[in-house]
Amino acid sequence: MAVLGRLLERDLSPGQAAAFSSMGMTPRSALSSLAADPELVDLMALPKVKRALADAKADPENGLARWAGDAEVQRALDLLEAALGGGGVIDVQAER
Repeated sequence: MAVLGRLLERDLSPGQAAAFSSMGMTPRSALSSLAADPELVDLMALPKVKRALADAKADPENGLARWAGDAEVQRALDLLEAALGGGGVIDVQAER
């Protein structure tokens, strides 16, 4: 994990660096937060959670809409936001 953190810090685009900075985190501290939650680690390994995140990346405005009814995806998003210091929970219903 430390190696991955160093790679992330070295290869960040200016926008990605600004996003981490705005959260008050470094890539290494973000990875530590994510890895500290075993439930999140398990959920992030699920193929459908990976697909949901890929959908969100490909289409930030509408990418999560198809996952609105999926409890595991919603739980993963909630835990991900909490681990990264989000102020609220991500509601895929609101993404529509």
